[in-house]
Amino acid sequence: MRAANVKRAIASGRSQNYQQADGSVLVPEVLRPYMGGLTSINAI
Repeated sequence: MRAANVKRAIASGRSQNYQQADGSVLVPEVLRPYMGGLTSINAI
């Protein structure tokens, strides 16, 4: 692996990704009160 690819892999592991394998997106807990308690947004 090149140095740039290693840096990208580390950065992507650090960032929070709320998208799930089925395409839905989890709503972060801090935003749920503003989303009417919604826990996820389903893919169309």
